[in-house]
Amino acid sequence: MRNNRNFFLVTIFILNGLLAGCGEAGKFTDNPDVIDPPTSGKLTYYKSCDDLLTDIQNALLAQAEATLDSYQCGAEDELYAGGEDVGAVDVAAESDGNATADYTGTNLQEQGVDEADIIKTDGTYLYAATAEGVDVFKAWPVSEFAKIATIGTDAVPTALYLTEARLIVITSMSGNTDGSVAIGMAWDAVDTSLGNTLSQQMTEILFYDVSDPALPTVIKEKNIQGEYVNSRLVDGLIHVVVNAGSPQYSIVYPDELWEARSAACWGDGATSADQARLDQLIAEAKETNRQNIQQLTLSVVLPRVSENATWQTVECTNVAKDDVADEVNFAGVWSSNLEADEAQEKTTFIKGRAQTVYGSTEALYFASTDQTQDATYFHRFAIGDDTLHSYFGSGAVTGYIYSSFAMSEHDGYFRIATTSGESWSWSDEDAVVSNNVYVVDAESTSLPVVGEVTGIAEGEKIYAVRFLGDVGYVVTFEQFDPLFVIDLSDPAAPVIRGELEMPGYSTYLHPLGDGYLIGFGEYVTEYDSGYGTFMEHDGLKLATFDVTNLSAPGLVQEMRIGSGWSKSEAFSNHLAFNFDAETGVLALPVEIYDNTETGDWLGEFQYYGVHLYDISDTGSINTKAEIRLEDGACQPARTVILRDSEESALYVLTPNALSVYDMENYELLDNATLSGEDSCYGYDDVVMTM
Repeated sequence: MRNNRNFFLVTIFILNGLLAGCGEAGKFTDNPDVIDPPTSGKLTYYKSCDDLLTDIQNALLAQAEATLDSYQCGAEDELYAGGEDVGAVDVAAESDGNATADYTGTNLQEQGVDEADIIKTDGTYLYAATAEGVDVFKAWPVSEFAKIATIGTDAVPTALYLTEARLIVITSMSGNTDGSVAIGMAWDAVDTSLGNTLSQQMTEILFYDVSDPALPTVIKEKNIQGEYVNSRLVDGLIHVVVNAGSPQYSIVYPDELWEARSAACWGDGATSADQARLDQLIAEAKETNRQNIQQLTLSVVLPRVSENATWQTVECTNVAKDDVADEVNFAGVWSSNLEADEAQEKTTFIKGRAQTVYGSTEALYFASTDQTQDATYFHRFAIGDDTLHSYFGSGAVTGYIYSSFAMSEHDGYFRIATTSGESWSWSDEDAVVSNNVYVVDAESTSLPVVGEVTGIAEGEKIYAVRFLGDVGYVVTFEQFDPLFVIDLSDPAAPVIRGELEMPGYSTYLHPLGDGYLIGFGEYVTEYDSGYGTFMEHDGLKLATFDVTNLSAPGLVQEMRIGSGWSKSEAFSNHLAFNFDAETGVLALPVEIYDNTETGDWLGEFQYYGVHLYDISDTGSINTKAEIRLEDGACQPARTVILRDSEESALYVLTPNALSVYDMENYELLDNATLSGEDSCYGYDDVVMTM
């Protein structure tokens, strides 16, 4: 619920750069000459299976006819003979007698909204995803560090949740070559001769009782047809989002079609009879495909779900369509409480997409971008004990979003930051790339835009966004960039209050005390390739900002990390950014390069490691340690800090090992090999979408 007081939002646009070249600093347009705002539809649930099947059949037929029409003379598509298919913050568990440490939990976008990760801890035990399942460690006290159990899974774990005595493991598995969707799913008597159905991937959700971590016991297994997108855990309810893809239909083509097209379209002596023959073949093919498509049944084209290996097609009345978007794709959300004895669950699929997922304590948002329309569409689902999830409303804004951090719900408003003008449509060649922040009324089912700032930083695009309460921060970059401060105390009339210029740019922003911010991203330098001058990645950048005075934001300190092609998992994944707010210690997994001796911008690889920094409440940065992993180690993916009044330890997770370092002298205390292949590619299949 929104407060009665006026809503106050300040958006700080950190537009970092080194050289002038993107126009006058601070230039913006309140009402730029851009395309009209997109029209949002609403979701309507199907009332019958007949209506749902008819909609799907009509969509498949339209796709088939469009493909067949592309064989007409003048069609731009270059098709080959035979054609192509269409559409083809964590809380420590209660003490059980074991020593429990304070610890850094999962780095969350929103407090109270847990996110899945590949490592979880309760301060005593630590659970790490591996190439073959999950390894369980006694992590505290450090002297008792040991692997105590291994959980095997059929596929690589995508993500983990840990809550009290429950471990939730989410995996994604690919389809089998025999046409079944995934491991354990048989088609029985379903006729798939006319086409395959949906995604050949399956999202598996495994619930384990870990009241005795040394003896984890599976208590529930849930499978949802589709590729895992993301998930959230809020107030004891888990919400898992998948993309099930589009029903696939194999178009039937006449054997003579390609020959007829060649004669009618490219023959030296093409006649009206040749064109008539081509027209007839296409018309006959359309009728054949229409008859075939009408034979398709819901058992082939609808997603399936299972519990403990018992499969069933999703209920038709749990499928909704978008009144505006003409989508054949299915996206779904499955919600459940965590009680094994009195489990409640709900599955909803929409004819649409869920490219990006955002969760607040009150709602789950599906967002998808259509760059041909330069628009982002979003659907809001209210979440809670009563209904698990329920559709609330839909909205749309101009531009595209870069991640879930571009969205935020607070005090009854939904805020969303977009980059517009990068349309994939060639119809608007004069479109100008710029950035926007929209404020949406989240308490109205039409989700209307009530305030906006548009046309910001022309020629640049967004690289990072963070909304923190009534303040928002946005980073854009091209070459030379200002920092804008926007006052949205009146949601209907936002105004720019201040600006700042600085080098480099951040890809992730993190709160630091009251009125300060940490930025992590790229350090850039000018590079002459011989064909022109470019701004090139030249190491990593850590910076802090003073935003106590919203009219005069300032850079407190910045630090360059490595050079050349130095990288960090935290550069593109906030889950790898590990900041202990209590102690002010930041742990960053890094891959360090040095180009000072090589003479090229890439540089020479130096080491994999973890850099530790002390950051004060007012933004001063001091290097605490630069830990180099042992020779032969893999790139670090995550870190966890466990500590008490007597000792503290850093746990470093790589694709094939978990290592423990003393936080006093930074020496390696212990190391354990993870289950599975001894390689550096164990997390290649792990998808952690922001």
